[in-house]
Amino acid sequence: FQTQGPTMFGLILGLLVGNFVMLLVGRLFIKFGGLVTKAARHVVFPVTVTLCIVGTYAINSNFFDLEIMFIFGIIGYFMRKWGFPIPPLIIAFILGPMAEINLRQALIISDGSMRIFLVSPISLAFLILTFLSIAGVIYRKAKER
Repeated sequence: FQTQGPTMFGLILGLLVGNFVMLLVGRLFIKFGGLVTKAARHVVFPVTVTLCIVGTYAINSNFFDLEIMFIFGIIGYFMRKWGFPIPPLIIAFILGPMAEINLRQALIISDGSMRIFLVSPISLAFLILTFLSIAGVIYRKAKER
């Protein structure tokens, strides 16, 4: 802010103006957005699938991305058909890479020793809570049977 004041002022002013423009555009087109919910499924579904395919390919211009999209689509279909909850999979898919990186860093710091997770009282408490949660789910499932 001290050395690039005019640039920062222009950036913040641009963001502010952009927000007001988006508000006006949103107010004008909100009625059309509501019509999408009333459209027939046989119209909305192909358009949505086509946009998903085009968007997936457009990100990296790679057919492998399309293969991954179709594989996960099939997995999602069967998960829904067999009653598996989908949100935990999505959360794991998003948080998995971060957990892997942090696990690797912790193991590098500790020279490969898993004891690093038992040294801190906070990490030990989280491990105990994790095991209690898993044991509680197993106990409830066994009790239902």
